[in-house]
Amino acid sequence: MEFASSDFSAPASNRYAYRLVGVSTDWVEVDADHRHAGFGNLWPGKYELEVRTTNRVGEVSAEPARLEIHVAPKYWQRPWFVIGLFALAF
Repeated sequence: MEFASSDFSAPASNRYAYRLVGVSTDWVEVDADHRHAGFGNLWPGKYELEVRTTNRVGEVSAEPARLEIHVAPKYWQRPWFVIGLFALAF
């Protein structure tokens, strides 16, 4: 995910922080050159990405921007596949 601030007066001075609720409670802080977040190996379920910004004068956004993320299970994570494996094993 890549994100940006709505303060374009000095974009290099903007700072960002993000976290993936459901995975981490800690905020990851990045500068304007690294304003992206990537997550791998997420287990199926619902997650919420929160991003907050700090503008050139140090004002932090009042509320973080939120994006709901749904990770669908792979075929091998579905109940019918697990049941089929057990049936095949017996």
